Parts: sequence; structure tokens; C-alpha cells
Amino acid sequence: MATIKARGQITIIDQNDAVSFQAFIGSNLPLSQIYTKDTNSYLPDWTTAPYLILTPQLFISGVPGDSISAAGKIKPGSAKWRKDGTLLTNGGSYVITPAAPFTLTVKSNENVAGGTVKYQFSAILVDPNNGLETDFSTVISFQTLQNSSAGLIAVVSAPDGVVFKNDKVNALRVHADLYRGNQVDNTLVNYKWGIQNGGVFAPTTAGSAAVSGAATVVLARIDNVIVGSKIKIGATTYTATTVNTTSKSIGVTPNLTAAVASGAAVTSPYYDAELGVNWALISADPFFNGITGFATNEITVPNGAVLNFESFKCLIKDVDPNSGTTNQTAFDILSLTDFSDPISIDIAAPAGTIIKNGSGSIALTAKVWQAGVEIDTGGTLYGYQWVRYDANGVIDSGFNQTTKSINVTSAQVNGKSTFEVRLMSLT
Repeated sequence: MATIKARGQITIIDQNDAVSFQAFIGSNLPLSQIYTKDTNSYLPDWTTAPYLILTPQLFISGVPGDSISAAGKIKPGSAKWRKDGTLLTNGGSYVITPAAPFTLTVKSNENVAGGTVKYQFSAILVDPNNGLETDFSTVISFQTLQNSSAGLIAVVSAPDGVVFKNDKVNALRVHADLYRGNQVDNTLVNYKWGIQNGGVFAPTTAGSAAVSGAATVVLARIDNVIVGSKIKIGATTYTATTVNTTSKSIGVTPNLTAAVASGAAVTSPYYDAELGVNWALISADPFFNGITGFATNEITVPNGAVLNFESFKCLIKDVDPNSGTTNQTAFDILSLTDFSDPISIDIAAPAGTIIKNGSGSIALTAKVWQAGVEIDTGGTLYGYQWVRYDANGVIDSGFNQTTKSINVTSAQVNGKSTFEVRLMSLT
């Protein structure tokens, strides 16, 4: 059975001769603060140790590990920090390390009574092969949530960071807390963890009968069903190989092991009503590659469970029967990135990523890399599975492209669309 080997999304594509790289900003504190108006207090409080410490990270294709501190990679004097676009200087509330690792320490609560603040790190990368200089920048955002003494807010953080930097990082922890006001509530609360999965759909039924051995089944509704979706009918779980949005016919592998009656229940085996569609409820199933702690407030994610990048959602429910918020839920989301995978995939858009005046088209090509070298240039070693998300992040079930290069038309971009490509093994 084919498996996903790598995955990429169209974001920023570099079409010059510079090295391929990505930059991040790591934080020692969660990306959310709780501001309680009743007590005029913040949690966590950036005015007390350990303060907020931001550390840039730079990953270059073909170069193992974080390169931000590697000699000769960053042009001297080019590193700059900005807050909401304003250049920061050393002193007062800010402590800036002018040399590697270029950390920024913030000693004040920047969001007065709530809001969002963005910190930007920028520098010039020097290509050691040819001396070519490339400007780059990366941004991290923090949100301050205003809370009353009784309100529930979930905050998810990554105590060990959000990046698998090299093969020595075997696992990362993702931690969740439920705040009531500015206090953590960890009594009589339940935790559910989900991992983002574009093929998870809400329960539906068979639209017509199908005989045992058939290679297709018709569904009453195909919302969020895509190629690769897991489909459970009776006691058997199948994989969707084709999706016909007109007939609502789904190709399945293996062929149906038993007859299917019209109206029979058809489910996504990892669907949970509280997490919602496109989120798979994490369990001990081998599908989740050994993630543990999914019934607690902290999961441990092995590097094998993160394919390039994965988003995790924790939904926390108050089950205290004597609470004024009993059965209410709150959730938060956090993403992890893996730079230790041997194969990665990017999307090239030579003509740019903008369709003007509702006309024209854009060619997208999946570029596969291993150890800094492009492989499968002919598109014969792997399969390619494309997914389209609309401006609201909803999957287009009718978009089924399976070639290395695709052509995106103006009709497929209504305001804004995101295209994801998945690299599939051929066996």
C-alpha cells in the first residue's frame, strides 16, 4: 500500500540561485498570555524571570542541524529585531545578543490588557559556496487573551521546542493547560488530542447498495472525503483511491470485503465530533506512530510521527458537575516541524503566486529533495497527490490532481487558495 513519504505547501518560493532554507523563531514561553482584568495580572508574566526569550533558528537544505550559530552563515551586523515593525535596540525592556545565537529577551508585558504583538528577526544569509547574500526574515506572534475569573481558556505549549533539529531529538512534548482566570484548573477535566488530517470526515451513509468485491462505493455525502481518506464500512477499513464529486462514487482499496446495503453507516475511523472534521483523534492505534499521553495534558510525539510538519489540537472539557462551566470546552493548536526527515518536498511557482483580475493560470511543480540534492526530476520514482484548501481552510473534495506538475486556473482560486502536495511511495 502506498504511504506518504513527504509533504509540502505553497508558501514562499525562492527562484534564485541561493541555497534553500527556512527560518523560525523559538520561544521559551507559550505563544499565548492570559490577562485577568479583575486582578490586572498576566500569566505568564514577562516582567519576571525567566522573562520571554526568543531565539532565531535557521535550517539550510543539505546542512544538518540549526545553522544560526554556524561561522560565516550570517553577515556580521545584519541581524535585527523588530516589534510590530519598529526596530528594537538594546536596553530597557530588551536585551539583544548582537552575535550568535542572536537572542532577544523581553522584560515587559507588551500587550496591554490584551491583543497581539509580533516580533521579527531579519538578517543576511551568506552562501558559503558562492558568497551570494540573501535577505531573510521570520516572525513570531503572541496573543494575549483577556479572561474573567470564570472563563475557560486552553493554552498549548512546547516545553522542548517545536522543531526536531536533528536525529538526536527523538521526541518532543506538547503540553496543554486549562486556565480559569489566571489559575490552572487540572481537576475534573478531560483531554482530547487530535492531529490535523485532511481526510477525516463526519459520519455519512452509503448512497446505494454495493456487492462484495466491488471496487467502488457511492456515499450519500462526500464532504471532506479525499484521495487517501480512511473509510470504515462494517468492520473493515478501506482507503479512498478516487473521489468523483458528481456521482459521489469513491474508489476503495481493498475491494469491498462484504456487500454494502443502501443507507449503511460509513465513518471515518479517527473522527471525533468535538474535534471536528480534518482532525484525527489520537489513540494507541499504530496510525499515530507511537504518540503517547493522549488522555493527559501532555503528549509525547516521536520524530517518526511528524512528517515535515504536523499540527496538534488539544480540546479540554470541564466535567466537574458542580462547576458553572460544566461540559464547556476550550481548545488550542500548536505545530511541530521535522528537519530530520531524509526526503523533503517544496512547491515551485516560476510565474509567481498571484492571479490578476480573475484570469490566467499558474503552474506548480513539486520539487523533491534529499540531502540537498533534487531527486525524481522526471516524476517517476514517487506518486504525487495534490490537495486544495479554500480561503476558509476547507478541503475541495473535487480537486484530485496526481501529477508532479499541475496547472492552477483562476476558477480554482476564489480570493485565496492553499495547495498542498503529498509525496507517495509507489508500493
